Amino acid sequence: MEGIKEKFTSLPEFLKNSPSKLDHYLPEFPDKIFQEGEYFPLPKDYEIVKNPYNKHWVIKDGHLNATSDLADNFTLTLNNDTRLKSINITGNNTITIDIGNKEINLLVDNLNISQGHINIIGSGTLNIYAKKISSIGGSCQLNLNGNPASFNIFYNGTAPLSFSGGAKVNGSLYVKQSNLELSGGFTIDGNIYSGGSEIEIKGGVSTSGQWIVAPKATLSLNGGGNVTGIVIANSINAVGNTSINYGEPIVPNPAVPPTPNTPTDTEYNLDTDLSDPFIEQPLVEIDK
Repeated sequence: MEGIKEKFTSLPEFLKNSPSKLDHYLPEFPDKIFQEGEYFPLPKDYEIVKNPYNKHWVIKDGHLNATSDLADNFTLTLNNDTRLKSINITGNNTITIDIGNKEINLLVDNLNISQGHINIIGSGTLNIYAKKISSIGGSCQLNLNGNPASFNIFYNGTAPLSFSGGAKVNGSLYVKQSNLELSGGFTIDGNIYSGGSEIEIKGGVSTSGQWIVAPKATLSLNGGGNVTGIVIANSINAVGNTSINYGEPIVPNPAVPPTPNTPTDTEYNLDTDLSDPFIEQPLVEIDK
């Protein structure tokens, strides 16, 4: 395990004689929602008219386009699960999604936020199911002032995801199978779950307490890539002013049931007990 001090790589006693069950820490990917979402209703068309010569369709034929200053501060109220063919935000525009007190599933064929922001209001949870993510970049902010446990992005595409710049996502990212690269100060203040084979974090990316669960992946930390939280990966390479520090995740891992007591070495059973084994040793290496 390159770049990681030996004192962080020893295997806890309760895992030494146990089969590897680290896949259990990866939540099941919601393929069913992607299938059902094809039948979610599209929102009604909505045109913003300032005058006969200055107007903009902010919602048209299932596309949400905050690409004009007329659409800045537009509020989309979602009372039920919904489908959008695309979300396009440019020009530093902000849209607000009001979810009330419900859990709302929003299927999006293409998420494209090159420069803009999404505020989420309400006490519920917003789950965005993205078939394609063209961009989350620039200095965009998603759910900046909201609860990170109440916002999730699920991506089931195969194209690699590469996020950079000063963008910030206050929520969790679930990637079914693609590779993932975070660089240039991009921040996810939530958890990262991946079924892909590679995750690269570099260039000043920092975290404040998260799960990174990628049991099939090589996690590469390069040039200022830092992680605070709990990491589960197939292998880890760390080079060039990088670090992994234990920190209590801000958002609980739904695959880990809460437990009132930390198990002892002798009573812990990975077949039945998936509670957090990394309180004392956040980074472990399992020989295969």
